[in-house]
Amino acid sequence: FFEKDNEQLTELITTMHKYCCYKLNIRKIELIKKAFYFAYEAHKSQRRASGEPYFIHPLAVAKKLAEYGFDEEVVAAGLLHDVIEDADVSKETLEKLFGKKIADLVDGVTKLTRIGHKSHVKNLQKILLATVGDPRVIIIKLVDKLHNLSTLEYLDERSRKKYAKMCLEVYVPIAHRLGMHKLKDEMEDLAFKFAYPEEYEKLREKVFNRAEALKGVLNEVSETLTNAFQKKRLNAEIIIQPKTLFSIHAKMNKLHKTLDEIFDFLVLLVLVNNVDDCYKALGIIHQHFIPKPKKIKDFIAVPRNDLYQSLHTTVLTPEGNAVKIYIRTKEMEKIRNMGIIYLLHKSKKHPIEIQPIWIKNWLKSLGEFLSDYKGKSNFLKVLKADFLGETISVFVSGREKISIIKGATPLDVAYAVSEDIGNRCLEAKVNGKTVPLWHILESHDSVEFKLADKPVVKKEWLDFVAMVKTKSLIKKALKKIEREINEPKYANLRLKLVDKPGVLHRITKIMFDEQINIISVHSVLDGYPHICNLTIRYDNEKQLEHVIEKLDKMSEVLDLNYHIL
Repeated sequence: FFEKDNEQLTELITTMHKYCCYKLNIRKIELIKKAFYFAYEAHKSQRRASGEPYFIHPLAVAKKLAEYGFDEEVVAAGLLHDVIEDADVSKETLEKLFGKKIADLVDGVTKLTRIGHKSHVKNLQKILLATVGDPRVIIIKLVDKLHNLSTLEYLDERSRKKYAKMCLEVYVPIAHRLGMHKLKDEMEDLAFKFAYPEEYEKLREKVFNRAEALKGVLNEVSETLTNAFQKKRLNAEIIIQPKTLFSIHAKMNKLHKTLDEIFDFLVLLVLVNNVDDCYKALGIIHQHFIPKPKKIKDFIAVPRNDLYQSLHTTVLTPEGNAVKIYIRTKEMEKIRNMGIIYLLHKSKKHPIEIQPIWIKNWLKSLGEFLSDYKGKSNFLKVLKADFLGETISVFVSGREKISIIKGATPLDVAYAVSEDIGNRCLEAKVNGKTVPLWHILESHDSVEFKLADKPVVKKEWLDFVAMVKTKSLIKKALKKIEREINEPKYANLRLKLVDKPGVLHRITKIMFDEQINIISVHSVLDGYPHICNLTIRYDNEKQLEHVIEKLDKMSEVLDLNYHIL
């Protein structure tokens, strides 16, 4: 065992002592040592694309997990996360050596296979399914992806782009949904660099050239606010915070703007001690700088679905420069950076045994999504569009709060509540006012529905609903309606007839004129009146209505009863 590897082990344990949110003892440290040596031996003969020992990868993952404050189980799983996949170690062996919890974590992040697009989808489904049982699985996987992104330069260009785009499309949004913004920011800029290298370099150069001038403006605002806060005895820390290059790139594309038209690629972050101080700081800022009214947002009173809380304001300097400012508490900043990790640590118990309600709700929605779409051909499409997209919260009938993608309509909400409500939706009210079904909802809107007695699905609905799942349910309902229309229908008619020549001939002619087939005829001629039982096949309700109407008008028909078969 090389001396530098012993140094790496010492560094890992030191990192755990520094950041771990759980008490460490000799037994736990021995478990880490055991996992370290085992992973080292398992990967000893393997090399990464860079030519370096493969072991540097699981070690880097374990260190990152230690920096995130995780306990010995998760750090050990980080060290061991590739031994099943790449070193032919069985799950049973891991369970025998390290216990069931660690073996389950390692198995959760292990791929089923490594060949083809379909295998990528199956592997993702497996990881997400394991995450429903233990959310730490996806955290280990995200850290694994982050380190792989940091070493992508050693792969060929095609492989680099493919891996980076997959991370941007799937794993970055997962990190965002889990509130892990620090990891998300690191991951998306690394992925942007390799997925779109030309765009990345051009934007990086432009941002660098403009940053110095903007920093000067922000420093002046920061100095003014520091003095103002001190006079009001408000304890606050002011930081100049850059936005990620990818978020700038995405904003430019979304708004069809150039970098010269975007001012907030650098923002001021004001950190205070408590919520009251957030609002005090906002008031002081607006006393010294003119705010832009439509740019003031309160994500403290109305938190976002990804756990994010903050006050946002955009102010104008005396020279007319626009400056965006975020105000939040230090705890909000920790939650903003760590998200689900912070909540798991705060619960102080094993995440499977007790979880904050936000985590439970997210895992429940993930489980429901997997139940609906696991194994289906459009799994990845729906995952990206519906489950990983930016979300808002709305209230149904003023009570039930549901999370739905941004840009959703009342009809999307109706189908999210239940398929039956969606199919029978006639009209909607938003915040007490009747709106078209294509109305775009905003966060915390209250939605009510007026329902028909039976399905009223229209093909035009497909033109404006936002969610892939909604479109699938509408198409399903339309197919069912079409099938019901085209399927032959049967009915029995019981007629009491006058004994008169040609009566049956007239009845047969009515059926022929309405294009209705007589399947069978059974007449009882004994007694009076005569009884005639007909079994008919028809295509739609109007046909049957016309026949009944014509038969009723016949003077020879004394009585008529029918029932649908």
